[in-house]
Amino acid sequence: MSKTQDPRRHLPRTDDLLETPSGKKAEGMVGREGAKAIVRRGIAKVEEQVTAGRIESGRDKLRGAAEAAIEDELLTLDRRRLQHVINATGVMLHTNLGRAPLGRSLFEKGSSVLGGYCNLEIDLETGERGGRGGVLDDLLRLLLGAEAAFAVNNNAAAVLLVLHGLARGREVVVSRGELIQIGGGFRLPDVFETSGARLKEVGTTNITTAEDYRMSQGPETAMFLKAHSSNYRMEGFVSSPSIAELAAIKDPAVLLVHDIGSGWMAYEGLFPDEPTPVRSLAEGADLVTFSGDKLFGGPQAGVIAGRNDLVARLKRSPLHRALRIDKATALGLEETARLHLSARLDDIPLFRMMRVSIEALRKRGARILRKSGLGKGQARILSTQAAVGGGSAPGMGVESVGIEIHLPWSPERTSAFLRSAPISVIGRIRDDKVVLDLRTVLPEEDEEIAGALSRLIDGVSRSET
Repeated sequence: MSKTQDPRRHLPRTDDLLETPSGKKAEGMVGREGAKAIVRRGIAKVEEQVTAGRIESGRDKLRGAAEAAIEDELLTLDRRRLQHVINATGVMLHTNLGRAPLGRSLFEKGSSVLGGYCNLEIDLETGERGGRGGVLDDLLRLLLGAEAAFAVNNNAAAVLLVLHGLARGREVVVSRGELIQIGGGFRLPDVFETSGARLKEVGTTNITTAEDYRMSQGPETAMFLKAHSSNYRMEGFVSSPSIAELAAIKDPAVLLVHDIGSGWMAYEGLFPDEPTPVRSLAEGADLVTFSGDKLFGGPQAGVIAGRNDLVARLKRSPLHRALRIDKATALGLEETARLHLSARLDDIPLFRMMRVSIEALRKRGARILRKSGLGKGQARILSTQAAVGGGSAPGMGVESVGIEIHLPWSPERTSAFLRSAPISVIGRIRDDKVVLDLRTVLPEEDEEIAGALSRLIDGVSRSET
């Protein structure tokens, strides 16, 4: 093909597109060099379409197609940024949606701390350099009844640090029924391999006895690790020894560590099968580890608590520096621990969400429907089952209330429309219908839900004309 016949000869130049409204918008979002990259991607997409014969040539057509491609790139960039979404899935600790909501009050309180400098590693009394944990370590110690406690950036990191710092090159005994897989394909054996500790399996998938552990001990045994099955449940002919039983039969030189996972603090008799760090330490665990962003209700973090000498060793580990928390996490975890200690559970969004009555949820659902304009036959309020999620309390449902949408669009199209709202609404599909579960919708988000449903009605009406 000669140059004069090549349809790509009419492709617009990068510099010209940078001066268009789309190019200027790109520059405002990502700067001049970033805008150039986005414009070039837009041109490349148009060139691909021209080469494949999917678009007509001509300067005006190709320029218009390139500007549209740039707008698509900018829309994708904007939708992928970290932003507020409304969780109407009914999964309270939704990993894809950030697990435990932290609440706006925490950030309002923290703005003065995080907006400037803070005493992250300085002792304000002496003026000397201090430890990063500061008062957080003290609050966790008091809350858990532990000799010492501190936090790293997540629970997998906590387990990795414990294995690396206390059992590297030696054996750690784990029941075969507790070789858990953490979300995202991260398996406990992988953590062992990275840590340098040697995994020693005992028992069977469904039955492991205290005698299995006792017989496994030898000169190379550094630790018994009991891992809570926080994201699955085994039923039937199943048993494993308690922390108290293991503490009674282990050699004094062997450490007993309980990886609890969820961080439940045993309030109001909820989740009776969930272990708690307080109970495990009282029963003889040398250390416990758990997540800050699961049933503890705080930011992503991993808490390590227990014997003072062991915590001190772990804090001195070079790996600790790589896994330590930043100032935002430290503040969020500190405030969450304060709320636990003062029993102000309703100030923790996760607990407030759990405690909302069915009657209150039904009233909120009725108000949302009135404001949305959805009439009879277009939606209904129904009983649902919310879930804890986030690798916590597996199989444990919580009674809830949802809004089921009855419109001519497919559930997939309806879901996509709701996700495209100014504040994305993420629901779930049940029995080929979109359901918005109100258990996980914060009360201040009800107006946004009503607005999204109102726009949905308009969208369906326009598509039918």
